[in-house]
Amino acid sequence: MTHALMGPGEENSGKLVAQVRRKAREIANERKAGLLLTDGPPGTGCAAISSITGSDAVLLVTEASKSSLHDAQRTVELVRQFDIPLYAIINKFDIHSGISREIEDFLSGQSIPLLGKIPFDEAVVHAMIAEQSIPEFAPDSKISRIIDSIWAQLNKELRRTAS
Repeated sequence: MTHALMGPGEENSGKLVAQVRRKAREIANERKAGLLLTDGPPGTGCAAISSITGSDAVLLVTEASKSSLHDAQRTVELVRQFDIPLYAIINKFDIHSGISREIEDFLSGQSIPLLGKIPFDEAVVHAMIAEQSIPEFAPDSKISRIIDSIWAQLNKELRRTAS
């Protein structure tokens, strides 16, 4: 994992993201890693643009809230300018079924594949406290199986678009 620390409101966040991505790419190349994941912020700011630039695909992770739907809409507009394949996940889809349906309708209208819907699960908090991912913390849980399914679908899509 490659990361950097930047305080709120500090300038040049896009440049910092670019530097972190460059370093991550170096490490990935040294280790002959086949995949490099970049976690980017919501919206359309410099850091979001920098996290998308040069990517082979974007996985949009949104939640069932009005603000997340708005951020997703803005992010989709941004990603479309890069002509990059775009996929989506709804995290905590069950916290507001109405907004989840709005998100699904939006994604469908934009022809964006919805790879999965992850339910709210308190086990995620316990995993974070234990400093583990949910598949490490609860490998046989429903949420781990959902994440495994999403990962398999994403890999299948990435192989399909690469050929």
